[in-house]
Amino acid sequence: MAQIGYYVVLESSCTIWFGVMGTRSSLLANRNLIMSYVMNNSIINTDIRFSIVENNSFLGAGSIITDLILRNADQSDTKLNSMMVKVLVGKGIVNSGYYILGLAFESL
Repeated sequence: MAQIGYYVVLESSCTIWFGVMGTRSSLLANRNLIMSYVMNNSIINTDIRFSIVENNSFLGAGSIITDLILRNADQSDTKLNSMMVKVLVGKGIVNSGYYILGLAFESL
């Protein structure tokens, strides 16, 4: 079951399984949306599962969407014992400023 908003573009060979596509959003060819919510005015060119994508988003080919809850790093929170998401910047890997707190959704 899926919920599709108004003026949504679904290109060929797309799959939406227990998902929501918001108004004026697009799911490009050969992409899968599984148990996820894509809000309004978004363009998706990657597979998404167990995730929420905000309004006015663009996810290009090769984007990787995780099913994790992220928390913005706070310099005063020295006791938070959690891994920080790392990102590639140029030729180096740096901390993103977001801690991984745990899974956003449990497996069914």
